[in-house]
Amino acid sequence: MTHYTNTDNPIDFPKVDVIWESRLDKKYSCSVTRINKRGGNLRVVEIGTGRELLNQDVGLMYGAQFGPDVEDVAKWQESCVAVVDRDQKSL
Repeated sequence: MTHYTNTDNPIDFPKVDVIWESRLDKKYSCSVTRINKRGGNLRVVEIGTGRELLNQDVGLMYGAQFGPDVEDVAKWQESCVAVVDRDQKSL
């Protein structure tokens, strides 16, 4: 794991390579972070509570070297909306 080091504070902070992130209904945080060259992790978290609704590995088309592929983003958005819709229906 790569770390950033703040020279004013000797604590190491993990570097997180966020490929994509979005908010749904101002209540849910959706993000994809890189876990390797061709893979990422898609998470959906309820902002107020920190409750995790989704945590799954996803592929990164072309390695997302210059940002996420449009098709990848469409799939991620679809997954996030489905998870949030299920959560809201269960309330």
